[in-house]
Amino acid sequence: MKSFLYYTLLIIIVNFSLQNKIYSQGKKNLPIKDNKISFELNIYSGKIFKHNTKFNPTVTEYSFGYELSASYKTFGNKNWHRALNYPEIGISYVQTHFGDNKVFGNSFGLLPFVKFNIFRTKYIDFHARLGAGVGYITKSFHPDTNPTNNVIGSKFNSLVQYKMGLNLHISKEIDVILESAFTHYSNSGVQQPNLGINLPSLNLAVVYKPGLFETIYNKENYRKSKTYNVRRKNEYVFKFNLGIKDREIWGAKFPIYSLAFQYGRFIAYANKLIVGTTVAFDQYEYDFFREREIDADKNQVAKAMDFSLYGGYEMMLGNVGINFLVGAYLIDNGFKGAPLWAKPGITYYFMEFGKAKHRPFIGVNIKTHYFVAQYVEVHTGIAF
Repeated sequence: MKSFLYYTLLIIIVNFSLQNKIYSQGKKNLPIKDNKISFELNIYSGKIFKHNTKFNPTVTEYSFGYELSASYKTFGNKNWHRALNYPEIGISYVQTHFGDNKVFGNSFGLLPFVKFNIFRTKYIDFHARLGAGVGYITKSFHPDTNPTNNVIGSKFNSLVQYKMGLNLHISKEIDVILESAFTHYSNSGVQQPNLGINLPSLNLAVVYKPGLFETIYNKENYRKSKTYNVRRKNEYVFKFNLGIKDREIWGAKFPIYSLAFQYGRFIAYANKLIVGTTVAFDQYEYDFFREREIDADKNQVAKAMDFSLYGGYEMMLGNVGINFLVGAYLIDNGFKGAPLWAKPGITYYFMEFGKAKHRPFIGVNIKTHYFVAQYVEVHTGIAF
C-alpha cells in the first residue's frame, strides 16, 4: 500500500504544479537552431525490502546500478505541453546489480519516461518523473537452482519507476541531480511466483544539456499560454478487459474477462477524474468450482464473478493517457482476497470520428492487491 500512496502523492504534486503560472510570453514560432536534447548519467543505490510475509529470500546486501538517459524538452508547440507546464519526454537504459546477487541476479531495462517540473529557477529545479518499460532479470525462480527466489518467476518483467528530485545548475551546460526513486519489477502474475522486487534508492546524476540553458530560461522561447477549451467536460467510456494470470508455479495460464463502464470529468485540459463500475469473470475460479463440484447446485458462473466500484485519475499526454485507478469489491463470491485493488496503466486514444466525436482506444493495466501484482490486462473500448 505504501507504493500506491507514494504514487498518489506524486500525482497530486504533479497536478498541483500544473496550476502554477507558466511562461505566458513567447514568439509565435519556436526557435529551431537550439538543441532541445539533454543527456543524463545516473548512479543509484538502495536495498530491496521484503514487502510481503511470503517473501522468502533474505536480503542482506545493497543494490546499485546506473541509468543512461536522453530526454527532449518541450516548449509548447502542442496544447498538452503548455497545459502540463512544458514537460520533458525521454528514454532510459537502466542496469541494476541487485544485492544478494546469487538469488536476485542483475537487471537490464528500457524505460520511457515523462518528467514534470514542479518549479524552476536559474539556480535549482524541483521535478517529478514517471516511467514504465520492460526489464530483463538474469535470476528467476527455479526449483533446483534458485528455489528461494519466490519473488520473480520469469526473465522478462515490467519495470515501473517513480522519482522526485532537485536539479542543481552547476554551469550553463551541466546539472547535478539529487533524487529519491522507487523502482518496481514484476511480471504482473503472468508466471508464478510473482511477489515482485521493490527497490527504493537514492540517486546522484549528472546532466549534460548543450545549448539548452539559455533556451530554457528565456521566456521568449516559449509558445504563448492560452485558456484552453476542453472538447468535452464529460466523457463516458465502455471498456472490455482481458487479463492473463498464472495461478500456479509454471502452471497453465487462465484468462480473466471484465467489462467496465466509467464516467470521466475533465478538471483541466489534460487532467481527468474518473469513477466507474466493473464486473469480472475468472476462468480459473469457474473451472476450479466445476471440476471439484463445489456448490454444484448453485450458479457457478456467478460464483466466479466479482463486482467493483472504482475511482481514479488520468493525465493526458496528447493521445496517451496515464491513469491510476483504485477500486473496492462490492461482491466477490470466489476466492476471498484483499478488499481493495489498484490499476496503474497506459491508454492510447485513436482519432475521433462521427458527429459525437467517438474515440476508440487500446491500452494496458496492471491489477494489484497492495504490493503484489495480480495480473496484467489489455483493454480496449470507446469513449463518447
